[in-house]
Amino acid sequence: MTLLLFLVGVFFICMAMLWTEGLWSNAITLVNVMISAMLAMSFWEPLANWLQGQMPSFDYVLDIIAVWGIFAFAMGDLRAVTAYLSKRKVRFHKLMESLGNIGMSMIVAGVITFFTAWTLHLAPLAPDPFRGANLAQSFWPKVWSGPMSFASGGTMSGGRRLPSDLAGRYRQRREALAELPGFRKPS
Repeated sequence: MTLLLFLVGVFFICMAMLWTEGLWSNAITLVNVMISAMLAMSFWEPLANWLQGQMPSFDYVLDIIAVWGIFAFAMGDLRAVTAYLSKRKVRFHKLMESLGNIGMSMIVAGVITFFTAWTLHLAPLAPDPFRGANLAQSFWPKVWSGPMSFASGGTMSGGRRLPSDLAGRYRQRREALAELPGFRKPS
């Protein structure tokens, strides 16, 4: 229940931030979010492995830092490029603008919420965080990881697919982390 409340909170915060942007800007934001999330899912593991070589004691936090770092960097770059390329907003009929803005902000907020739910697997949390939520059985990450695991074997990833046992593998990592006194592995 707590996981659901957290994700609903993420949804409404994102929707509130997008509410005033308009239909055209939210449509561009949807494309930017999808591309950024796909890039983050395709390249977080190599970046996390490289970071682990640099800072091996921070193993448990590097995955979440890598995935959100790539997402933020890609989103910022794409936002800057699309803002430069699309300096004028497309005008729609007022009713179309109002309804389309609501719908598009809900879609973008939903995509960000599903991506956030998926990244919770990588976070240094308890084995069953949010008062006993089983992330491996949760609906939200599955909705996101299904299409993304299909898409992740394409040209951007060099033929690598998302591991099918990702949820189980990271649950084991969270169990090992729960036995440590902090977020760092002993040196």
